[in-house]
Amino acid sequence: MAKIYAVIAAAGQSSRMKGINKQMFLLNGVPVLVRSLNLFEHNDSVDGIILVVPPEHLLEFKSEISNWNFKKIKRVVSGGNNRQQSVYLGLLAVPSDCDIVLIHDAARPLTRKEDIQRLIEAVEEHGAAILAVPAKDTIKEVDADGQVVKTLRRDALCLAQTPQGFNYRVLL
Repeated sequence: MAKIYAVIAAAGQSSRMKGINKQMFLLNGVPVLVRSLNLFEHNDSVDGIILVVPPEHLLEFKSEISNWNFKKIKRVVSGGNNRQQSVYLGLLAVPSDCDIVLIHDAARPLTRKEDIQRLIEAVEEHGAAILAVPAKDTIKEVDADGQVVKTLRRDALCLAQTPQGFNYRVLL
């Protein structure tokens, strides 16, 4: 049986939210972060969770999650200057005997359990997989001056979502 870890990226600065910490935002009385962690805490296929948080809020995040009795969180690590660095730091905290790693954004608490299961199955078969939804909006390609170059065919486009799954050793 494959050993599966989830790396939960919660180190963002919430710049589009004008400083509101979206991970700690209450959704029906429960922080968004807690809802996202529960997706993996209560998934029998997932063996462990690595939580990546802003370095300046490390103690705050550790305190918050200690109130929720998570068993699968193996480490809480400080993130980097951008998402790529933060995910990489999370990957370095995953045990080396991990087979599959799922990368998830902490601000995405509404992923369905069955979609995570299908993702894991796809990674087992193909080595990497993502969740995606068809594009519904009209999307324009523009040049450096902001002039429309062409309209992209929306039936050929999907919007990537998280979690995204990978063979751990290949991704690392």
